[in-house]
Amino acid sequence: MNPFAAAALTACCLVVGAVAATIYAFSRRQYNNHHENHHNHQNEFNPGRARNLTCPFCGQAVVANDYPLACGHLCHVTCFRAQPASRRDNCSFCYDDQDYEVLDDQDDEAVVVRGSFSRMHEEVRYRPNHQSPSNINENDVTPASAPESTSGTASTTKEVCCAFCRVWLEISVDQKQLTCGHYAHNNCFEKLKHLVKCQECVSNDSSDSEDEI
Repeated sequence: MNPFAAAALTACCLVVGAVAATIYAFSRRQYNNHHENHHNHQNEFNPGRARNLTCPFCGQAVVANDYPLACGHLCHVTCFRAQPASRRDNCSFCYDDQDYEVLDDQDDEAVVVRGSFSRMHEEVRYRPNHQSPSNINENDVTPASAPESTSGTASTTKEVCCAFCRVWLEISVDQKQLTCGHYAHNNCFEKLKHLVKCQECVSNDSSDSEDEI
């Protein structure tokens, strides 16, 4: 074969390959941009929406300006992009799949708690007197004493509000009692003790301030 013809053919193949690669990269970029723009269009900031303290994909802490999913929960944009396109909408706080994988060996209430503390009201994240980490630590809690029934046996019928997620719980020996006297789920205490204060005490302080005014 003529050397000039061979060189021309090689150059032509290289050009075609480069064009094909460019078209493929452009189409992928357009697809990703369209997917993210679709989410951004549906996820304008709404203070009434639930907010979470940890990323539903990696479990690490998130901040107020992180990426919003269609359900309203926040995640890291790097975690979002790392997910396959078919699973990007599978928020573990809204779907129970991941909850049961992580907490399969615990009771049903623990599974519910993981979803409940992630939906804490916006005031928990943005309250003026927020301090992180809080002063609560392992030395500030004692195992809760189960109330006794008339027969002398332990009873779990008494319900109180969790000091962190504000969800009602039944007092049992495996619940945490803070030094302030309020109770919390073990799961809430382990995940939120360095992020938020006892919400029962915060509510009482706010009520006292309003009464003084």
